[in-house]
Amino acid sequence: LWFVIALSGVALFGLLAPIGANASSQAQTPDARARAIVAQMTLDEKILEVHGVGGVSPNLRIVPAIARLGIPAFVVTNGSAGVSYGTVSPRAPATALPAPLALAASWDTSLANTYGSVIGTEAKILGNDLLEGPDMNLARVPQNGRTFENLGEDPLLAGAIAANEIQGIQGQGEIAEAKHYVGNEQELNRQTSNSIIDERTLHELYLTPFEMSVKQGGVDAVMCSYPEVNGQWACDNSTLMNQILKKDWNFQGFVSSDFGAAHNTLNAALGGLDLEMASGKRFGSALKAAVQAGTVPMSVLDDKLIRRFRVTMQLGLWDNPPVAQTAIPSAVGSTDGVTARKIGEA
Repeated sequence: LWFVIALSGVALFGLLAPIGANASSQAQTPDARARAIVAQMTLDEKILEVHGVGGVSPNLRIVPAIARLGIPAFVVTNGSAGVSYGTVSPRAPATALPAPLALAASWDTSLANTYGSVIGTEAKILGNDLLEGPDMNLARVPQNGRTFENLGEDPLLAGAIAANEIQGIQGQGEIAEAKHYVGNEQELNRQTSNSIIDERTLHELYLTPFEMSVKQGGVDAVMCSYPEVNGQWACDNSTLMNQILKKDWNFQGFVSSDFGAAHNTLNAALGGLDLEMASGKRFGSALKAAVQAGTVPMSVLDDKLIRRFRVTMQLGLWDNPPVAQTAIPSAVGSTDGVTARKIGEA
């Protein structure tokens, strides 16, 4: 069971920066070290690090390195059912795992951890820092083309499976990203739709898997979604990102956007979005101008960088960024293939 991931610009992006770590910097806590690095950055460097480079795949999922400060490139891959759209050149296969919906149907949290371990291991081998998944939107719309990628219709089950899968991914030194936060239960018109959800239903159903991912899974990244939620775009929504996620749940990681899901520079910047993907339409020159004008405080911009740098440092991705291999070693691949079949049989 295999699928193919995309070609890479690793030589240009992934290996650009020498890693400027020394004994004294590594002796600092990740938080203190991240703050020290951010304090040395110019405004232009800060703006460069809060959005992706854009373009076409695979460079679509890369935040560039800054050699002057030893900041490594930040490389992202998709793939809720296995590693996809990575950075390896030439093309390399990764194990195709059973549909996440089938994983949830097993009701087996230990299998979820194993599922995550396979994904995390292979994502790292193929040169990535973050894997966009798991997807824990609820299976509410039968016609949704990505229902197979979700973890079922029950929020407690979805949350338990997601939390354990996240622990499996991050146990391999890879960042997991809970998506799509929130109200993205269908693909049709998701970039223009408005999910109207009363507060009790929002908290008891749609937010529950994400809350469990944060509090039980310890997830390090969350992807905000395309739709409006009660009339405000999810990636511009301070109630969702600042109040619920970061304050109420004490989420210490960072929030990145679904691709092109940020709609307003000020609302997104002040509302809690930390990284715009895939390009800098809102967090490029427009954000720089807002910082210079004082409408976005420098402290807000700094917090976005500290959150991501801290996470990558905690997982060892800063000092030892994954180096993309042209193939998953056969011993690992064969083992992962057997694991995939066992999970499918469960």
